[in-house]
Amino acid sequence: MMAKSHVVVGIAAWFVAAPMLHFSPVDPIYLGLAVAGSLLPDVDHPKSWIGRRSRPFSTTIAATLGHRGLTHSAIAVFGLVLAPMFVAGTTGAFLTMAIGLSLMGLTYGPLGTILSELFPTAVRYTGSSLAFNFAGIFGASLAPYIATWLAKNHGLQYVGYYLCTAAALSFAGLLMVRETKDEDLTTLRA
Repeated sequence: MMAKSHVVVGIAAWFVAAPMLHFSPVDPIYLGLAVAGSLLPDVDHPKSWIGRRSRPFSTTIAATLGHRGLTHSAIAVFGLVLAPMFVAGTTGAFLTMAIGLSLMGLTYGPLGTILSELFPTAVRYTGSSLAFNFAGIFGASLAPYIATWLAKNHGLQYVGYYLCTAAALSFAGLLMVRETKDEDLTTLRA
């Protein structure tokens, strides 16, 4: 996704989230934070808009963690502190939503690239769209029901453990994906 697309998605997400949080969607401070947050998924890519403007930081992240590691580690840590933050009053709930939605953006930002790199050029669009939709149907569609059941029967901290487990499984899956940055994707075999 290009920087312009990130900004458009970030603004759209803020216009949806702001009324739920009882904020004005056009407040310049929060709108600016939404735009800045929407650009963060690409900070680990030195050639991205934000990567070029934060070259030493971006290059260090790319060299150290790659473009697939940081997001899932942050989600796992967030899962461990979810329950205490969420029950810490209005400020805690706001921080929980702000951090959680930012991490969601960091997850969905590189997702298109990761999925498309898994498939040869001839079937890339079909492969990535089927993979994304099946993952949503079989994985993500059950998550709210599992989280609700866990919170009701075992307490809110188990929702955090569930997030940690999902992050660990996602990270394990990403470790199994081979890097394709130096390969000719037109000759990539499925």
